[in-house]
Amino acid sequence: MLDGGNDMARIQHSQQLFLLTATVAMEAEGETYKGKLAVAYVIMNRASVYNQTIDQVVLKPFAFSAWNTRGRKHRMQEIPDSAWFEAERAASSAYYQIEEDPSLGATHYLNEPLTRSMRKGGDLPAWVSRLHRLVDIGEHSFYVEAR
Repeated sequence: MLDGGNDMARIQHSQQLFLLTATVAMEAEGETYKGKLAVAYVIMNRASVYNQTIDQVVLKPFAFSAWNTRGRKHRMQEIPDSAWFEAERAASSAYYQIEEDPSLGATHYLNEPLTRSMRKGGDLPAWVSRLHRLVDIGEHSFYVEAR
């Protein structure tokens, strides 16, 4: 017998985990597993802090560059299976809190060298100055709102 409410919850859960995995795969491409796990935790931390779902967090306009109009989403089919698997492992670990959070509770991250290379004058976005840097993992710096 099917349970409509339970089935809908499973579908929503699967959708959230897929979006988390896809975002990690695109945003943390080329990073170590620890870097991918940290990105996954940033998404989970932001969802918790702002009382939002994963889709509300990752699909918010300009929040995650992979989902921007010219972002990587248009090339999702090019993600190698091995990279997808590692992103899925990191996403599941963060989603279920299986492993510790290497981002130390961060709600934001930034690839500073890449961002500087893409911006006129090499400046960082204004929002970075309002945050406290927690840790650097790979090419990403992880931040939390200053209190």
